[in-house]
Amino acid sequence: MVYGDMSWIAQRLPRIGMLTVACCCGLVPQSAEGQRGRGVTFAPAAQIPSEGLVFRVMRGAEPVGLPQPTVYHYRMADGSSLERFYPRDLWYPSVYLGRWEDASGMALVMGVLGPLPPPFPRDHASRDEYAAAVMESGSHPPETVEELKAWLEMFAGVATRDEPRSFRPGPRLDTILAIVFAHADRRRLGYVFRFTANIHGVDPDQWYVALFELPMGSDADAVARSIEQDFVGSLGTMAKLEDRSARAAVQFQHAALASVPGDRSPAFLESRERAIHSIRGLPGWWFVETPNYVLVSDLRGGRRSFVQQLQEDLEAVRAIYEQMVPPRKAIDAVSLVRVFGDADEYVRYVGDEHRATGGVWMPSKRELIIRPFEWGSELERRARMASIVYHEAFHQYIFYAFDLIRTSPWYNEGHAVFFEGADLRRSELRVDEVPQYVSVMESLAAAGTLPVPRLLMLDYDEFYDRRRGDMAARRANYAMAWGLVYYLRKGAPIEADNRYEEIIGRYEEALWKTRDEVAATRQAFEGVDMRAFSESFTDFWLSERRRHRARRNHDLL
Repeated sequence: MVYGDMSWIAQRLPRIGMLTVACCCGLVPQSAEGQRGRGVTFAPAAQIPSEGLVFRVMRGAEPVGLPQPTVYHYRMADGSSLERFYPRDLWYPSVYLGRWEDASGMALVMGVLGPLPPPFPRDHASRDEYAAAVMESGSHPPETVEELKAWLEMFAGVATRDEPRSFRPGPRLDTILAIVFAHADRRRLGYVFRFTANIHGVDPDQWYVALFELPMGSDADAVARSIEQDFVGSLGTMAKLEDRSARAAVQFQHAALASVPGDRSPAFLESRERAIHSIRGLPGWWFVETPNYVLVSDLRGGRRSFVQQLQEDLEAVRAIYEQMVPPRKAIDAVSLVRVFGDADEYVRYVGDEHRATGGVWMPSKRELIIRPFEWGSELERRARMASIVYHEAFHQYIFYAFDLIRTSPWYNEGHAVFFEGADLRRSELRVDEVPQYVSVMESLAAAGTLPVPRLLMLDYDEFYDRRRGDMAARRANYAMAWGLVYYLRKGAPIEADNRYEEIIGRYEEALWKTRDEVAATRQAFEGVDMRAFSESFTDFWLSERRRHRARRNHDLL
């Protein structure tokens, strides 16, 4: 892509020697070798095949994917929910090429200089509002020094400190500029460059950006010298190649699930493209598709059966969700699943809060993220994967099925655990008791009447016991939510008077109408004698006869 002639930079800014780049960045080089701090070692060569770029990265650095933009939910007066984003987060993927981080926390971000983002009057924008603003603004690439600084500040997320300065680029580069950013949480050094005419087809009019983020305590002078000597000199070109993730995925794609229905909305197809774009520039990452999902992963070829089984399980359980809890409107977003091949990478991605999890649905990222299963036999790994997928995929599904309306913890977590007991490899759907929570329910019921009213009114912080961090209380809440949904789905409908079988249906109808999970719970249990209900619910978990009848009830759809 050509973003205009920026020869004005070389004409208007003074050229200075390569060895004085530290000064032009606002850094003061030290002459005595013994006084110099520790720089950074650049060793392995990295590539961005789609752009034809070759360069060195920090020793030990690993590529890091571009996370999905954070979504902000606005609940309107009528109860509807709107998705909004920071405009920068919607602009950034259009100029981002890749990111590499080393163990010290130093990062290199590569980008392509493109149009400036349009001005926006509010902090947050919908995707449609942002797209309309782009069309109306006629955004263009930087044409002045001030516009270049504004572009770099938007890309880096912090203000620049000095004017950009040029220095001698070497034989492969036509021009290179260096700029230092204001010292905020960490120092940043930026470089804007373009290549001379070359045999590989890399456009000599195209400008690129390299942004270095230095960890606190770094000797910025020494790092700048290392960049000058090793990184700048390594910048080169190669023949452009197509995205190799599509070729890598052939061995993982489940052929029977590869087609995407032709009646999908433009919004669905756009979300699919964004999901695939999230692994751009990540070596070893690939994607596969099913009618409702995009699965991205860096698992190796030896896990082919695992990945194909995952595709089968996702679509099979999705069909059950849709029959038991039909979506209230057409779902216009693909469901993104990210499967890591390394447990440490999984933890870095989901954060310490989810360190001990095997998988997690993160609505702010719009991703279901799965940890690699590295223990036990193949049969045990598959069973564990199925349990986690059935649970977390329900959270993902219900998020979209109710058009982003928040559901109550008892309903959401209760159903997620309920589906952990699903057996999809039979001719009919069977949902069994979940062993890890049966003993908890039996103990709670034996201790006295189960506190159903309290459970129904818990918000998410209370349900997860985030304030105290009491894992026993949290486990009890999960068990009771599951026990309640299991009773309402499998026990109550076959009771003699079946007076409670409509509660879940009433909750879903009320949730859609009121768009308020608390109001929906109240309406679902309106007219129910809660003392009698709690006693019946408690007796169910103490009665082997009633539970035996429920276990044999497979009429769930």
